[in-house]
Amino acid sequence: MAKKKSEEAGAKREVNKTQAIREYLESNPDAMPKAVSADLKAQGIDVAPQRVSIVKSNLKKAAEGGAPSKRGRRKKGVRAKAARAPRSPARTNNDLSFQTLQKAKELSDQLGGVEKARDALTALLELTK
Repeated sequence: MAKKKSEEAGAKREVNKTQAIREYLESNPDAMPKAVSADLKAQGIDVAPQRVSIVKSNLKKAAEGGAPSKRGRRKKGVRAKAARAPRSPARTNNDLSFQTLQKAKELSDQLGGVEKARDALTALLELTK
């Protein structure tokens, strides 16, 4: 039967870098990532400051009650909003909305009836051509 790696003669014991960072941050919670990286390197644990920053951020999130989120995943039930121009309330699917009809009635009342409003709109159409 094959021996496990730890049982082999001269096998080097692998250090859990994340656990080492956590333990260091427990005793030095205000330490900056570069300082943590340098101190751990002096102990023989080679850790990049970026990794220290990630572990520190995840510890902070866990302390606040939220678990660290997976990269690229959205929270359950959250949909991304599509970037599009807001629809005009005046027309939806070529149908007149209730708001548009109310405004048309106000215009016809101001101009003295539907016929006068139609004439004014026809003149406006001619001017904008």
